[in-house]
Amino acid sequence: MKKIAIDINAATAVRFVMAWRPTLLLVLGSLLTACDQSASQTYEPEFSELAVTAHQEYIFGVHPQRNPEKLHAVFGPLVQYLNTHITGATFVFEASRNFAAFDQKQADRQFAFVLPNPYGTVVGIDQGYRVF
Repeated sequence: MKKIAIDINAATAVRFVMAWRPTLLLVLGSLLTACDQSASQTYEPEFSELAVTAHQEYIFGVHPQRNPEKLHAVFGPLVQYLNTHITGATFVFEASRNFAAFDQKQADRQFAFVLPNPYGTVVGIDQGYRVF
């Protein structure tokens, strides 16, 4: 490998600094003004009226396309897996008796996670649910 030596004398260094002087002053000025503490705001905590609970319960609702036993057989293992692997939270599977009961629970936002039919997804977006 060939080494390249660069010989910089004092005159070259002075010319470099003089050529880049406006830029260097701008950068230095920006750094110094960034350290100004007079414009900083003091932190004030916000308090909630409700206590933060250490343990959360999340209801997982599925559209009643099949009978509740079949839905539980399909989605029960998923809920069990979540309960086993996520600490500090409990996941509950909830099956509704009919479409109207499910739609009402979705409208009332009783579900933390909901698996609706395609139309229910569009309605759920309008109700504040996020699709992922």
